[in-house]
Amino acid sequence: MTSASTALQGALVAKLDGSSLFTGVYHDAPARALFPYAVVNCNDERDWSCVGRDGREISLQLVLWDEQPSRLLTREGEAEVLLEALDTGPAWHLSTFVLTGKRRSRNPGGPWSCTFEFRARLIEPERGASE
Repeated sequence: MTSASTALQGALVAKLDGSSLFTGVYHDAPARALFPYAVVNCNDERDWSCVGRDGREISLQLVLWDEQPSRLLTREGEAEVLLEALDTGPAWHLSTFVLTGKRRSRNPGGPWSCTFEFRARLIEPERGASE
């Protein structure tokens, strides 16, 4: 079975990559990329199991990068709307996906970034009666 963080990160990358909002969506900071681009990182994973079902609580960061602050603001809103309908596939059910923080900053002399912090709770689907 795919790990919860792998399923979550893969679903997020696929959702954003398919949107044409960004020139690329990466699992880690790229050495070189054209703006605007996004980086997805699952930070912490904790047990969130219940009786008979595995579960995980995952802290996740999504960082959007752009050299144009006005375009970054537009992309922020569009990305938030896209992520409201996130599907992690059949291996894990996404129980909750909550925005816990958001901040904008600028690298002096460089690009702007917007960091979203999310808390996701995933649980494995119910097992069939025959198992």
